Amino acid sequence: MIPGADLGLDENGGIQGVRTKLRVVDPSIRDSYMQNLYLGIQRQLDWNTVVEINYQGSLGRKLPFFGDPNRFTGDLLGDVDPLGRFAGDTSENRLNASFDSLNLRQNRVTSNYHGVNMQLSKRFSQGLAFQIAYTLGKAMDYGSDFFGAGENSGGLVGQPYRTYFNDPLNIALDYGRSSFDVRHRLVANLLWEIPFMKDQSGALGLILGGWQLGVILSVQSGLPFGVVNGGRFNLVLDEDTGDLVNIGGDYNADAQEGDRPDTPSFGNTFSDTPSTSEFINGVFQTSDFPSPAAGSSGNLGKNTFTGPAFRTVDLSLLKNFRLPMSEDTLLQFRAEFFNLFNRVNLYLPNINLNGSSFGKSTQSFDAREIQFALKVLF
Repeated sequence: MIPGADLGLDENGGIQGVRTKLRVVDPSIRDSYMQNLYLGIQRQLDWNTVVEINYQGSLGRKLPFFGDPNRFTGDLLGDVDPLGRFAGDTSENRLNASFDSLNLRQNRVTSNYHGVNMQLSKRFSQGLAFQIAYTLGKAMDYGSDFFGAGENSGGLVGQPYRTYFNDPLNIALDYGRSSFDVRHRLVANLLWEIPFMKDQSGALGLILGGWQLGVILSVQSGLPFGVVNGGRFNLVLDEDTGDLVNIGGDYNADAQEGDRPDTPSFGNTFSDTPSTSEFINGVFQTSDFPSPAAGSSGNLGKNTFTGPAFRTVDLSLLKNFRLPMSEDTLLQFRAEFFNLFNRVNLYLPNINLNGSSFGKSTQSFDAREIQFALKVLF
């Protein structure tokens, strides 16, 4: 405590002489709820095979989110706030000048998912079982899980501006593809009892007969991502024009970083899917994205670009050897190959215009892994 300092609250409800940050829960908050939709058709075919087509929908209503409503566009430019105050004052005033940022928890946003799933499956018979499933879906929301796609998030895991709205007075600007939206996904698996030399006696049959082969194929389109500027507002004088220009982030000058820029000249999607080498070397340049006028929000939408696709094949071979101590005791040998063809599956590129590796994918999922195992079954 500072000797002689005034105590108590000021006229705006804040502590005199201190600008505090608050976490606040809306007192009228309500329970969130989901509406699930489903319609499916299934048909039995020959050879123990079933085909089915399903529609699935999931509608989230009154979902929780948090944001900072104690800000207004143009604050750092000296613009007036919605109440007509602070004209010409370029300091960080905020709507309530007695408080810093407010972490307000509410539940007034929605999410929508619609998808079609097609599946062909064969029950195990005659030494063979398989399943092939394809999903076409689309997920939209105002703000996905706080951690988005985990480490595969474009380098902004857990940053507040991944969940705060660009403009708390116009949250429609942040409605777009969910961070986990995968438009196409194909998964196939197969289990096959290899018939060759299965009934062969002697050492040759013991070694080469009785093997089982398992294969899992996963193919999916990339996760969505957008572009943001994590830099602070930085207003400087343009010597050529004599105008004040913002060379940093926080385009709308509301004291919250992470704003999106304007749409580049080539549009808000890729005309052709970039190759692996292009993602590694950089699919964007900083100069591709124009800065909006100071005090304005950029017109680039949320999560409009699609990142690297994911493809992998896992393979397993196993064989059971009967042990002499009991007919029910088996020794199982397994050889497993994950990402068999050692495909490079990249993470999302860095989405921060203010970052040194902007536009580049600098991490990848696991390379090929091989493991062997012995298991005793009794």
